[in-house]
Amino acid sequence: MVARINSSKSIQKVLNYNEQKVAKGRAVCLAAEGFLKDADRLSFYEKWQGFKRLTDLNERTATNAVHISLNFDPFEVLSNEKMVAIAAAYVQGIGFGDQPYLVYRHEDAGHPHLHIVTTNIRLDGSRISLHGLGRGASEQTRKALEQNFGLVPADRGRGQAQEQQPQKLVYGSVDLRRAIANVLEAVLPHYRYSSLPELNAILGLYGIQASRGAEGSRTYMRGGLTYQALDDRNRPVGPPLKASILPRNPGLRFLEAKFREAAVQKTTLSIRMRTQVDWVLSGSSIRDWDGFRQALNKSGIDVVLWQNQAGYIYGVTYVDHKNKAVFNGSDLGKAYSAKALSDRWSPQEILQPVRSEPRPSKSVDRDVLPEQRTGEESTGAKELLEPLLRVEQTESQQPAPGKKRRKKRKGTRPNQ
Repeated sequence: MVARINSSKSIQKVLNYNEQKVAKGRAVCLAAEGFLKDADRLSFYEKWQGFKRLTDLNERTATNAVHISLNFDPFEVLSNEKMVAIAAAYVQGIGFGDQPYLVYRHEDAGHPHLHIVTTNIRLDGSRISLHGLGRGASEQTRKALEQNFGLVPADRGRGQAQEQQPQKLVYGSVDLRRAIANVLEAVLPHYRYSSLPELNAILGLYGIQASRGAEGSRTYMRGGLTYQALDDRNRPVGPPLKASILPRNPGLRFLEAKFREAAVQKTTLSIRMRTQVDWVLSGSSIRDWDGFRQALNKSGIDVVLWQNQAGYIYGVTYVDHKNKAVFNGSDLGKAYSAKALSDRWSPQEILQPVRSEPRPSKSVDRDVLPEQRTGEESTGAKELLEPLLRVEQTESQQPAPGKKRRKKRKGTRPNQ
């Protein structure tokens, strides 16, 4: 367990923060100690007045609000009742047992955690000193609670609320469930992604993928979602884990809310992405996908290519790690799509001998040739000869009006 103590000069602001989370469905008020009503019956005004009657007793003390967060390991399974009991024991341990306080359970991070709102002004108007509280009484109480409630100790390096850089999952070398949970904790709350493929572009960098299952499957029909490890060739390996057994329950409903938020937030961030790509493409040294990816990687951007079994690149996704945003190439504009970028490099070289030939009709166009090639997935000489045969066929199908008229004049005219 990790405990954090913050002080404030406004109890109203601290209350607002937690109540806004409740209004958005991201938190719930579990307990109200020292108030005349139960937590679910108290209005915002009544909660505020419960603290204000104490803070008004000592107007000389500017810092009169205390905001505490207790953060638990992602794999802790804590009921509301257990959280309330932990909060009560913690408040008592740091010397705030006689103070009124509110307990909020938050669901907006990749680990279970609660917030405690209280004041350091006593009923007689005196002030509880906050100096050294975190290093002293709080640290001692934390260790006692970890032992008494069987909590994961903070010194194991887990249960941290801050964002961490995940390690790529190597299937078979780590605890699968914990490894997937660690990646999700670092990605889901922090990145902006507006579709499942965009999310998988990030997750794939760390060796996992999210899946709705095959269309018509039980998982798909019920709106389920699973997470699965990937091998070194990005193929699913190992058992898929249901979202419901992972911290935060990152199922389809959770992701759809993130999709809607990101669609709005990414509008301004897309400008930076286009600027970065334009700058890289302006360099004369960029001649292929490898050079393109390496150049953008220096700016903190990963380029994820989507390929079919024949190796044809049909999509590109950009993962901006600095701004925590993901963009599909075609969404940025036609010039940033996989086809437009491929046309700058290898496909252009392959089709150059064909394009040097005369093209008497619009049926053989520079935009048609790559499409025909990828549709049939032909290779070698067949790939080069087939467009030429189509040119020949097109020429033979064009009528020669002048010749036909001369032939009629040479024929026998009846009734003359």
